[in-house]
Amino acid sequence: VKEVVGGHVVFSCSFFWAGTNNKYFCKGTCSGRDILVETKRSKNVTQDRYSIEDNRDGVFYVTINNLMKTDSGTYWCGVGRSGLDTYQEVNLTVTDDCPPNSRQNVTHIYIYNTIPHNDKAKTHFRIIQTVYSVLC
Repeated sequence: VKEVVGGHVVFSCSFFWAGTNNKYFCKGTCSGRDILVETKRSKNVTQDRYSIEDNRDGVFYVTINNLMKTDSGTYWCGVGRSGLDTYQEVNLTVTDDCPPNSRQNVTHIYIYNTIPHNDKAKTHFRIIQTVYSVLC
């Protein structure tokens, strides 16, 4: 997944038989301080810039807000199990550049002319310039 600095990203993490098990999101070895956010059996939880939304239907969603370049790297969605936990790898690249197909803001600059016609003034306009700006 590629996103830009200041934006946000949502990862979809899919697991069979996850139910109400503990869900977590980590970067690194997934132990101790590597865990960025975890549900601890709650459905929805937010910790700093990270959040998990768990519908308990086998899919949970992880959001990272206010992305920074240092957020680039490999992450793991994890589900706590009575045996070994299960993991799904997700990769993130955060750049300063705008992604392809960036949204464009279109601004039309109008000039208005009042033209007399049969004792009534009519206002007509035409587009004289179109300005495109890329929003990242």
